Amino acid sequence: MAPYDIAATALGSGAVSPGQACGILGTTLCTEVIAASPDLDGPPTGITIALPGGYLRAFPTFAGTEVVQWTCRLLGLSAPAELGELAATSEPGARGLAFLPYLSPAGERAPFSDPQARGSLHGMSFEHGHEHVARAVLEGLTMVIRDCLEATGAAPTELRVCGGGANSAVWLRLIADVTGLPVHRSADSEVGARGAALVGLAATGAAPSVAEAAARHVRLREPVEPDPARRAFYDDLFADFLTLRGGAAGTWPLLAELRSRS
Repeated sequence: MAPYDIAATALGSGAVSPGQACGILGTTLCTEVIAASPDLDGPPTGITIALPGGYLRAFPTFAGTEVVQWTCRLLGLSAPAELGELAATSEPGARGLAFLPYLSPAGERAPFSDPQARGSLHGMSFEHGHEHVARAVLEGLTMVIRDCLEATGAAPTELRVCGGGANSAVWLRLIADVTGLPVHRSADSEVGARGAALVGLAATGAAPSVAEAAARHVRLREPVEPDPARRAFYDDLFADFLTLRGGAAGTWPLLAELRSRS
């Protein structure tokens, strides 16, 4: 029997030992960390899956690269790559523009659960252009990745990424700076299928363990290392992101009522 898809993807990215993390930058964001034991003390969100040699603590959100596609339509861009290029022309922090990326009509499920959660742009004024919106959107999505990493209760030493969003060099740089972790992009395609194959190798005795199978068969590109100065900047911005979300959450019930009347 093959493992659950997000578990197979974590293994296929080479996240097989405690301290290794995986980020699936797909239609939803799924941030996962391998832990030696399950965390029973945190809030009841996320998913815990038993794996060979540890446990996978996973936080799949409701919205990921679909937010990127929505922003491309909003700004009249033809492809996600253009969004990254546009965001790169803005300074970090998007000149004070902040974005909460909770765009799913179902609300959010990770790292918190609230069906009324909704997205919003904060601080917009005439001084903001398309480049600031693009930057704020990518920064907001990346803050969610860090939020999920912290919710795992683990202290990962690296982050391995895959999925369509991993093709954006701008986003990978941002993820490294916001999380403070080296970001390793998978050089393999169909990472989930590779993870299932690694489990098969270990199960049939063709490899001594999943970890040894991964060491032989998983390929990674050169890591993107975090910049210490930008990491310090984004530490403050992450705290601001959480404060803004806390304030916005107080409006979500009212917004739900407005939707019910429209």
